[in-house]
Amino acid sequence: MKKLFLFLIILSVSVNSFAAGKDFDDDEKKEEHHSQTQKSKNIRSSRQSGGKDISKPRLRPQPRVVAGTAAAQPIIINNNNVNNNNVVQQQQQVQQVAIAEQPKVVAVRQSQSVRRVKVEEESAPVSSRNGYWDEGGYFGLNLRLGAGNMTQSAINYNQEFDTTGASFAFSFGYKVPYFRFGGELGLSGFAKEVPPAGAYEKEEDSMSAFTIMPQVMLDIDLPGSRAIPYIGFGAGLGIVSAKYDLYWYSDSGSPDKTDSSSAANLVYSVMAGMRIGLVPAVELNIGYRFTDYGSVELLGYDNKLQAHELDLGVAFKF
Repeated sequence: MKKLFLFLIILSVSVNSFAAGKDFDDDEKKEEHHSQTQKSKNIRSSRQSGGKDISKPRLRPQPRVVAGTAAAQPIIINNNNVNNNNVVQQQQQVQQVAIAEQPKVVAVRQSQSVRRVKVEEESAPVSSRNGYWDEGGYFGLNLRLGAGNMTQSAINYNQEFDTTGASFAFSFGYKVPYFRFGGELGLSGFAKEVPPAGAYEKEEDSMSAFTIMPQVMLDIDLPGSRAIPYIGFGAGLGIVSAKYDLYWYSDSGSPDKTDSSSAANLVYSVMAGMRIGLVPAVELNIGYRFTDYGSVELLGYDNKLQAHELDLGVAFKF
């Protein structure tokens, strides 16, 4: 009986020891399995974080990071399967990663409103010569005052008379750098009192002309100067008339006899002078002009007229 009781005690102790050993083995296996799982997670987390061996903690929702803030928000790790040393090490690694990934202010972009500048367009090309234009159309008015040389000639007769007179002309054309191309319509008249013929006490001979004359002028454009010298030449058609007015008495108000004749002649002019810019669209002209009007036959006399004139004019650009 004692042997049976001792056998049961030994059997009971053996069973308990076996059970305790099995539990201990199970705990070691669980601990080893957990350690391998944790290492696998750390390896995956290290690959995802660019090669750093850290575990992927669960982070609380953080405030939005604004560019230019200095400090990163604190990170709390909830991991009950690691010891305190691992927790401290993981917190330090996570903070380093958070600081490295923190946005940095590289440059500050300032938005500025674009200011639109209105460019004023000039209505016409004007040069820098303070009022004298380089190019454009123009028209002008000219008054010419001068002296004419009237020659009367016939068989065994030749007489020259100095006459005075005036001309009025309307000019037009187009200006390009250094040249002007245009024309004019002119009306001229010269008269001279001469020794009377026969029983008359007074005789006045005169010549007049209506001209249509194309012309070209060379402008000597000087940079920075208003005054522009020029020379020019014109040639065209002239309707030239000669007239003799005879008076019985020197104080007669109107002629007692008049003889006249007209002819179409080739008329030409040579000119030179100075153009002065007054304002950007107006210029003044001062010059000299020589004009040959040709000749007209009247009562057997050949009447020829040449004139030297002072040319005063104003031109307007359009």
